[in-house]
Amino acid sequence: QQRAKMKTFILLVAVLVAVACAADSGAVREKFVLKTRNKYVNDWYHRLANPTLHAERAKRDGADPPLPPCTNGTIHYTPEVRFMLNNFNNGMPHSYFVPDEYWRSEDYLAPGNHPLPLDSKVAIEDRVATKFGLNLYDASTWEIGLSLQGEVELPRVYERLVLYSSSTGSNQDVGGLADIRSDNSLFTYGKSQTPGNALKRVPLPLNNTNPTDGSDSINGAYFFRMIASTYVTEDPLIGSYAMAFRYPDPDSSGPSWNTDGVIIWNDWKPITGENVWGGILGPMQNLYILHNGSMPMFEDFEHAPAQIQFSLSILPALMALQSPLGSLYHCPLGTQMYPPDENEATNVSNENNFSGYAAVNMLLFILKNNTNTTGSNLEPAINDLESLSDGLETWFIKYGLAPPVNGSARVFYQGGHVNFTGEFYPVPIESDGGFAVDCQTWGSAVLGADFIDNKIANEVGTAYNIWQQTKKWAGHYIDGQIAGVGYTISDDKDVWSAEWSWGAVLMTRVLSEQYKEMGCGQCAQWATSLEQDSEMMTELLQKKTSDGGMFTETGGYLYCNKRYFIPWGWYANRIPSLCSTSWSVMNLHSFNPFLLGGGPSAWFYQADSE
Repeated sequence: QQRAKMKTFILLVAVLVAVACAADSGAVREKFVLKTRNKYVNDWYHRLANPTLHAERAKRDGADPPLPPCTNGTIHYTPEVRFMLNNFNNGMPHSYFVPDEYWRSEDYLAPGNHPLPLDSKVAIEDRVATKFGLNLYDASTWEIGLSLQGEVELPRVYERLVLYSSSTGSNQDVGGLADIRSDNSLFTYGKSQTPGNALKRVPLPLNNTNPTDGSDSINGAYFFRMIASTYVTEDPLIGSYAMAFRYPDPDSSGPSWNTDGVIIWNDWKPITGENVWGGILGPMQNLYILHNGSMPMFEDFEHAPAQIQFSLSILPALMALQSPLGSLYHCPLGTQMYPPDENEATNVSNENNFSGYAAVNMLLFILKNNTNTTGSNLEPAINDLESLSDGLETWFIKYGLAPPVNGSARVFYQGGHVNFTGEFYPVPIESDGGFAVDCQTWGSAVLGADFIDNKIANEVGTAYNIWQQTKKWAGHYIDGQIAGVGYTISDDKDVWSAEWSWGAVLMTRVLSEQYKEMGCGQCAQWATSLEQDSEMMTELLQKKTSDGGMFTETGGYLYCNKRYFIPWGWYANRIPSLCSTSWSVMNLHSFNPFLLGGGPSAWFYQADSE
């Protein structure tokens, strides 16, 4: 009888071991693996779903097994962290730290460096947005940077206080923007031209309510790209009043009460890029780090973490803005893009598409890997996300790369227009603003060398050559060494953006690692060259401004080395920037924000870290 019991016990153990082993095998875990056409993306998320496989691969590569985040309440203070903390006030971070004297400096007041006249609406809105505004993309990078350094709660305060209610406040005595979404009839989405207030309603996380109607649900429209803590504001140069803001005279497009010309917050532009960053990438990375790399399981929408409920709230807008060719439209009609675009409803931006692809796959992986979706009310969301991911891959393969220009290497289009019948009209690369550096850097970091070389171009080395062409057209050099990049084609090579240069550091690091693995004839040489460029840019960016670098005494990195009008509608300023600084922290951790958990090279502080 004891032998029989022992045999039964051994058999039970064997079954349990077999089940455990099977759980780590590709066959059983296959339903949790993204089925994209991108090997780089699939491989990472397969490894993320299978920690044992992840460790075995690191061991094969001669590296230490990767360690997940270990959030234990310890904040790892650096000057960069203190800058990011100091830039949080009035319930939210702010995109820039603007010294009081900046608007009176030669850098700003020099002829040609600002809109005219100084009290025009465009000039005032530029100063107000820079001084008091928060771009949702910037906030997303801030969430990730602080989380990597151990401060996971302040980003969640921002999420709970602002994002979950879709508001920065509505009390008349305190001020705020009652509704920071484009959920009204002034904005119409995509081919169907669905008004923002006709998009599917979605629950607000944690039973929040929006001040506009007191409801705990809201139309799933985009957020505005920039927000502020107050509606009534002031110009940091001229004060609280301006003729340009008097309504209804001389401009009848504003609030009828403003007959005195009180300066108000006036940036109401719902843009795809800011929404996929602020709505998905930042909150999902914070959630991952908060839970030490082990996301909580949930059975349906009602039991999902608040961050996931929030991220799903922009899905109706994303689906409405999917073009017939698979890309995402840049914005709904009614956005009033600047510079103006008479066909803004059909505008497409590849920077938005690359970020959108990363965000969609990240959220899709979490839904498939952390819930049993059979019969779940999350199945429609999974189907929508799969449609978006597949459509964007088709878009990149068919329409991503431009042909050579006068013997140049092929590079990614900045964008263009996709009309509602499905024809693509790209912006010519050689036109003003036709070449966007971030489309090359982010596109390469998101898609990877294998997808670019073998799926899009069918030519090994294409991703490497994209970087060579980017350096030629927009590289910034110091004493003959690559220091970073500007924004677009520049004959003088005198524009240096810290934020966009950190994107170039990421691109070159990711491609270097991938070409090492690909092992083609010239891959080792390309990998070495890319790695050298990545290290050189990092070294020169990290120098203090007094030594010719971009790191300031505030602890923040400059946004740009000079005042400069970026051709897609905003000014770069020589002031410390939230996103530039946050990107520097991500680089410290070798963290790729486009992959959940930061990709195979990311590292996290552990319990015994100093």
